[in-house]
Amino acid sequence: MQNIAWPAANLQAFKTEVADTLKRHLIPSKERKANQLKLDSGLLDLFANISPTCESEELEDWLHFVIESCQFAGIQVNSDETDYDQVRTRLGIVHLN
Repeated sequence: MQNIAWPAANLQAFKTEVADTLKRHLIPSKERKANQLKLDSGLLDLFANISPTCESEELEDWLHFVIESCQFAGIQVNSDETDYDQVRTRLGIVHLN
């Protein structure tokens, strides 16, 4: 995988948008304020370096890895109510900007 050159300000805005998207779609609303979803920088860097022309399955694989990592860390994930297609689409839009 070749690293994509992100200007620092754009990379930070991207990471914030990804974290906000995941928090909004994955964390139950009653727990959002109490549960500050903090994604490992390595996970965000991995996502940032996925090719913008990747297949949607690659985004889905990354999303499922993040969900499993959150669950492993004890973070309750709204898996029953989550529309994974919507989350994947939103992440794809964030990734292309």
